[in-house]
Amino acid sequence: MASENRQPSDVDRHVGVRIRLARQLKQMSQEKLANELGITFQQVQKYERGRNRVSAGRLFQLCQALDVDLNFFFDGLDMQTGASVDAERVENFMGSPLGVELAAALANIPDTTLQRSLLRLIQAAGDERA
Repeated sequence: MASENRQPSDVDRHVGVRIRLARQLKQMSQEKLANELGITFQQVQKYERGRNRVSAGRLFQLCQALDVDLNFFFDGLDMQTGASVDAERVENFMGSPLGVELAAALANIPDTTLQRSLLRLIQAAGDERA
């Protein structure tokens, strides 16, 4: 049974962090995203915090509104355990001035292929340090 004070699962938090990241990369406010989805901005906040689970239909709408593919929301998620080791770290980084600046810089690149290439470069640099 679902508890009223249910803690968000790792998957819920991970997807929420990825929603926030995609929204910020698109330089879109919570209000604008909410309008595109036909929901309140408070609901977007709940999705981004992992407080409310995102249905399959809503996830599809998010893909369209944020111009990302479905895999984007699950990148970095351990598909065996459902654990996201990066969710909290990514959330903290995206809330920092550097995170916002990096997201804005990537969003200013009109070529999504180039954006993805830069993302892979950054990921590879991070993998080398691990």
